[in-house]
Amino acid sequence: MALSLCRQAHAASCEVSLNVTDKDPAGLNVRATPGGAIIGTLKGGEREVHVTGQSGAWASIDRAVLVRGGEPDEANPLFSSAGYVAFSLLGIGRLVPYQDVFAEPKPFARVVLKLSRIKGAMPKPEVIGCLDEYVEVRVNGMVAWAHNCNDHRAASCD
Repeated sequence: MALSLCRQAHAASCEVSLNVTDKDPAGLNVRATPGGAIIGTLKGGEREVHVTGQSGAWASIDRAVLVRGGEPDEANPLFSSAGYVAFSLLGIGRLVPYQDVFAEPKPFARVVLKLSRIKGAMPKPEVIGCLDEYVEVRVNGMVAWAHNCNDHRAASCD
C-alpha cells in the first residue's frame, strides 16, 4: 500500500482542479477556515474548484467555476477568494479515457493501477488529499496518487 505523505503533514501545498460531487441542492458550503464559518455557497450544475492546498480533510481553494460544454467558465467565477471545502465532497474532474494511479506523488513513480473508462465501469476514486500536481485517492481499498489530468497535456494522463 502506498505511503500517504499528506497524512503525515498537517498542511500541504498543491495546484489541482477538482469537480464538486456534493449533491446537496442547497450547494457546497465554502468556509473561512477548516470547519469554520460559511463564507459562500457553490450552487449550480457541474462545478469545479481550484485547490491550492490541504489542511487535514479540508481543501483550500481560491476560485470555483461552472463547467460548460466540458470546459471551465473562468470568465464567470462562482467564487473568487480564499476558502475551504471538504475533500469528501470533491472528485477527480474531467476524466480522460485512461488514468494511471501511482505509488507516490512524483514523476516516473511506479504505476499501481490503471483506470479505464473504455473497458466498462471505472472504479470511483475517493479524493482524500493533494500534493503539488497530484491528487491523493482511495480506490479499490488502496491509497495512491493520480496526476491532475485537467491539463490534458500531462504525460501521465494520456
